[in-house]
Amino acid sequence: MKTDHEYIISQGEIVQEKKIYALNGMEIVRRGDAYFVRYDGGAHQVCWREDQISREELEQIKAGRTGQYDVFLALQKRIISLGEDPYKSNWIPLGPVGE
Repeated sequence: MKTDHEYIISQGEIVQEKKIYALNGMEIVRRGDAYFVRYDGGAHQVCWREDQISREELEQIKAGRTGQYDVFLALQKRIISLGEDPYKSNWIPLGPVGE
């Protein structure tokens, strides 16, 4: 029997996560009280990322294209402000994403 819950290893611990939204190569999972969006952030090459988002950003993404654009633009700015490169992979999918 297939379930939406999966177990992953995060920072050396086994944690449960649940896929709660998926569309067009993007998916959102919940781990405890935190939400993470997984997506290909590359422009000309594949760049898989997993970044934490708020509950409000989750709702914006689910609302449609305009909300998705706004969230990803803000997310890129947030990643840059943390001194990270938003076009550098930080996650590797183990199977299809966004199905």
